[in-house]
Amino acid sequence: VLDACPGHPGAQTALAAVPVAPPPWVRATRDGRGDVLVVWAASPTPQVRYRVSRRGADGGWRVVGRVSDTSVLDGGAPPAVEAPVYAVEAVQAGRSSVPVRSDEQTPPE
Repeated sequence: VLDACPGHPGAQTALAAVPVAPPPWVRATRDGRGDVLVVWAASPTPQVRYRVSRRGADGGWRVVGRVSDTSVLDGGAPPAVEAPVYAVEAVQAGRSSVPVRSDEQTPPE
């Protein structure tokens, strides 16, 4: 509907009321070079992109990728034994899901 009538207030209001579903889980692991591979399960909401953020030592978040796939390789992660914490949000038409963090969800084996 918004393609045919961009800016239509009624359609925009209705769209804003529909939540964007978050990814069910997020996992972050270091590879042999020290880069971090962040993978997640796709959001059930169709036609989303994903915003991937890394938590820094100061507790702040930095966006490290905006992708349509369900993975990101973060070559800029600070060196450490363990991978930093990542958060992934599903984004659609300017609306975002709640972030899902790599330290809060248990992905299937």
